[in-house]
Amino acid sequence: MLNSLRKSFLVTTLCVTCLSTGLALAGYTWVNYLQARSTMLERTEDYSKALAISVNQQLIHHNEDFAQSFSSLLNETRFILNAHVYLYDDEGQLNFLTSYNRPGIQPIAARQDSISALQSPHLTSNGIDIMVPVVALQSAANGDQDPRGYVFVRTSIQPLQQVLRQAGVTAVGAILFSALLSLLLASLVSHYFGRPLRRLIMATREVARTRDYSIRAPNGQFSEFDLIAHNFNTVLERIQQYIRQHDKSEAAAQQLNAELEQQVQERTNALRNANQELLETLEQLHQHQGRQVEAQKMSSLSELVAGISHEINTPLGLAVTAASMIEGSLREQPIRTDEAHEQMQLLQRNLDRAVELINNFKKLAIEHAGETATDVELSQLMEDIVTSARAYIADAKKLEVTIHSDIPELVKLKVGVWQQIISSLLENSVIHGFAGKDSGQVDIYLQNQNGHLEVRYKDNGCGVPADILRRIFDPFITSKRGHGNSGLGMHLVYNLVTHTLNGTINCVSAPDEGFEVIINCPLELVNSA
Repeated sequence: MLNSLRKSFLVTTLCVTCLSTGLALAGYTWVNYLQARSTMLERTEDYSKALAISVNQQLIHHNEDFAQSFSSLLNETRFILNAHVYLYDDEGQLNFLTSYNRPGIQPIAARQDSISALQSPHLTSNGIDIMVPVVALQSAANGDQDPRGYVFVRTSIQPLQQVLRQAGVTAVGAILFSALLSLLLASLVSHYFGRPLRRLIMATREVARTRDYSIRAPNGQFSEFDLIAHNFNTVLERIQQYIRQHDKSEAAAQQLNAELEQQVQERTNALRNANQELLETLEQLHQHQGRQVEAQKMSSLSELVAGISHEINTPLGLAVTAASMIEGSLREQPIRTDEAHEQMQLLQRNLDRAVELINNFKKLAIEHAGETATDVELSQLMEDIVTSARAYIADAKKLEVTIHSDIPELVKLKVGVWQQIISSLLENSVIHGFAGKDSGQVDIYLQNQNGHLEVRYKDNGCGVPADILRRIFDPFITSKRGHGNSGLGMHLVYNLVTHTLNGTINCVSAPDEGFEVIINCPLELVNSA
């Protein structure tokens, strides 16, 4: 919220006046206070010395009613509040003799321990304290300053307080009078000097209300206000010029907009025709892409057929050769049992190899999607699959398999699919990862990753070369083709994970750093209720 100039001027004048008056009165009060304080201290010291002389005289005359006369003497003045008399005994000990407490004033404790601190008047919040010695007149005349005792006196500071109160009342009155006078003078000054400013404000308000920029502010009687009015009138004149230019520019802009609309319409038609041509071209590209995909499928199918033919023709060719040799031997000479037996074994092995390849091809074609999911405990299922695999996978017993699971709940799984996947991975580790080794370690990690089952299969075998790792999921990819391996194991695993389980599979490996397979697929927990 903005403050007015008149209000700010009045407040500033009032604050400056009050501050200067207050500072002047503060200095005046401080001087009066110091004078009153000095007078009170001198008066206390004079009273104390007179009282010490009176006490000394009474001691000389051995006044038996010393305490009574001491109190009567002090009752005559309202200036002394408390008084103590201390005398030395024959042993030089300072002992309390008598005291005086003004009626209504609380007694105070003995002060014989404060002699050195109270040799001069000491101002406190309770009064002015002093301790004066009691010296015999003859001893003082002879220059002997050894006192017979001490008189402690506390006087009232009420006169000093009265001075401060009077100064405060005077200060308040002076400040109020100064404030009223300054407000009156400031109001007159602001009214006189604010008249031209008010005329200028009225002119600006009228311009803002009517938007009539032909209005002009009147000249002022002061040069500063006259300069402001002149500048304001100059701004109004420039605004009028700007409005006239704006009207001309707006008319030109309307004409230009009409021309631009016509150009936009023409270019829109051209773009519409170009878009139609692009759509036709895109349709042709899609058709070409479809033909390319079909051609690529046919190429892949040709490679698959060639691989299958090669894999099957090899054992069948050896079997035919063995059969021909047996037939020739039977025609030329009598049968030799050992040679016939060797030829029959060769024939049997190759026929078994052909049967195994055909079974692997059948596995690729088996549809697992129709298999019903069952409720199982995941870690127990994995242990059962590993136990079963040890029975029919050669050299599987040398594997040390450890299962790590954080899924204690029952889950719904297609048991046959997972049995095929884990068995294929174990067989792959035995044949490739731990070939020529006496033992190996396999770790299977089972985790629930936000509603998805993550299975990490990891062995510490010899690893997979980079050129094979890039194509590990393609059919007929193997590093031991000459040792009877078809290269269909990881391709079978890939199909089961991606098509049957609707999941993803990735492999990580490097030479001599083991082989790791990461499978991620949807997880369905069995409701405990």
